[in-house]
Amino acid sequence: MATEYNYRKIFPRMPKTLRIGDITIRDGFQHEEKFISTRVEI
Repeated sequence: MATEYNYRKIFPRMPKTLRIGDITIRDGFQHEEKFISTRVEI
């Protein structure tokens, strides 16, 4: 059984929308065509 909450009533200052971005730290190998194992990267 799921319960729905009206978060706008609980948190009236909460924005109606938000933007989520990717801020993951990259190792520089994400654009390589060939797979590079973690052992080789280190």
